[in-house]
Amino acid sequence: MVGVTEEAEQTELKDVGGHYSWRDASDHVYLEIKTDAKDVTCNIEETSIQVSSGSSDESTILPEGSLFRRVIVSESKWHLREDGIVAIELKKVSVM
Repeated sequence: MVGVTEEAEQTELKDVGGHYSWRDASDHVYLEIKTDAKDVTCNIEETSIQVSSGSSDESTILPEGSLFRRVIVSESKWHLREDGIVAIELKKVSVM
């Protein structure tokens, strides 16, 4: 787990139904997902993302879904904040 940059945490995000927020910038996509889970796993792939909780009985927080564009996995970051928010920063392959 790698920490999300300070820029991402200061970014104004669009709220989507109270469960998650997002912002699309020219070189990154920022996501925040609310959860009560304490044990979170974020699986970022080049073309998909999935967030789940639990170790033995996986509980889905964000089902695996395809991303609109490819991301650079090694430069994408996430962490679980103390307030129960999964903060995710996805680095785009191509800058818009």
